[in-house]
Amino acid sequence: MITRHHGFTLTEVVITISIASILASIAIPSFASLLKNNKMAISNNELLTALSFTRSSAITRGTTVTLCKSNATSTNCDANAEWQDGWIVFEDKNNDGDVDTSDGEVILSVYQSLGGDLKLTYQHDRLKYNNEGFSMGYAGVFLLCDSRGNSAKRGIIISANGRPRKGDINELSNCPTS
Repeated sequence: MITRHHGFTLTEVVITISIASILASIAIPSFASLLKNNKMAISNNELLTALSFTRSSAITRGTTVTLCKSNATSTNCDANAEWQDGWIVFEDKNNDGDVDTSDGEVILSVYQSLGGDLKLTYQHDRLKYNNEGFSMGYAGVFLLCDSRGNSAKRGIIISANGRPRKGDINELSNCPTS
């Protein structure tokens, strides 16, 4: 009786590994781009949610509510922080743009740093909504960029009355070069 050995020859193994390597070299860059796109979409949606929350909180609470840039170690506004470092949303009863817990102002939400190589810019250090949901004087664009630059930029446009909406790539300014 003849015994047959089952297995792969060295040639078959080398060819299989070569094909797998070629497929991986094609798939890995696409996967990295997919991860970056997801990170940008998540960050943009988180910001849009924060802006909508700020506006609706001002209306439901019947007082000014402010969103301002902060950093991960603080629950106060920080004009020296960058927007990508995080932001806070708080009742701004005395309308001074700073958290004054002694005046009964309450922090409504704290948002952490976006992380990674994301850069978020906006023309102002804060955004205030009055009790009617208007934000006069804060029109502008939150621009979100990463290392890919203008090809992947996203943004949120704040209208003259304060309504936030996602911006089309053609409506957004260029990403910072640094």
